[in-house]
Amino acid sequence: MRTQKNFEFESEQIKCYTNENIGIIKFKSNVFDIVSNLDESNDVFQIFKAASEDSNVKLILFLNDSCCFSEKEYSEFLNSLIEDWTRIEKSMFRQRQINILNRFIMEIINLDKIVVSCLSGNVVIPFFGTSLSADFRYASEDMVYSLSHLKHKVHPSGALPYFLPKYVGFGKANELLFSDREISAREAMKLGLINEILPKDDFERHCIREVQSLIDIDPIVVKTTKHLLRFSEKELSMYFQKEINIC
Repeated sequence: MRTQKNFEFESEQIKCYTNENIGIIKFKSNVFDIVSNLDESNDVFQIFKAASEDSNVKLILFLNDSCCFSEKEYSEFLNSLIEDWTRIEKSMFRQRQINILNRFIMEIINLDKIVVSCLSGNVVIPFFGTSLSADFRYASEDMVYSLSHLKHKVHPSGALPYFLPKYVGFGKANELLFSDREISAREAMKLGLINEILPKDDFERHCIREVQSLIDIDPIVVKTTKHLLRFSEKELSMYFQKEINIC
């Protein structure tokens, strides 16, 4: 478990560093272990806390190695679960996953700093949904959202059923959530799910350059604007409770 309080941090799964006033959190591997392990997820929550308290960090930027949110990683993780677990044990494990993921979402929403999600490669439902809680979303030109929850016989997590209708409307969200396909970066841009498509080559550098103009926004303006945008936070909390109740 991470005990240091400064933002700079690196483990097998995560690398955190600063570039001028940008706090960068990059997920590298074993991300599905993070959302199912209390100690490893605590590292991320400590990072959120450090970012919130560090006055030099004006903006938080999330990145991922192109393979770590992928359908392949997700399938391997689900297949690794113990087959002889009882239904109750599997339900408790699933609830823990969902609770950790939902706490990530609330931490992102409650940060009084601009949060930017920069996704690359194949991105499965849990992190598709989570990315929609960010203030801005950029994608590499090869990014695709993988709607594979039907294949795995699980409901769409990452609060996707909550966020998606707010972006694309109920009818389109219904169509997407009951499909088993991919959404390309170009289609996501057309649907308003991402703000910008950036070149996949040297994607990290392009993302850092893209957010430079956001750093200069007055922190008080950022804080008050985000507080006003949180008027539906109670509704989201109710959604989370309902999700746990039906698992």
